[in-house]
Amino acid sequence: MRTTPSNSPARPCKELVRAWLFERHRNRKPLPDLEEIRRALGWVAIPGPAATSPAHAGDTCRAKL
Repeated sequence: MRTTPSNSPARPCKELVRAWLFERHRNRKPLPDLEEIRRALGWVAIPGPAATSPAHAGDTCRAKL
């Protein structure tokens, strides 16, 4: 599952995530599952195939000898 680019408002910044986790810890609430955390922070996934790194793209990244 891909997520939105880092400059998108749909992806929370580090400060927002830290503040949210701090509040959860301060109130002694157990952490919910990952999907619930994403929904609470407004992290939106883009539908489509999962992103792959260039290292896994096959021969396209290897130098031809």
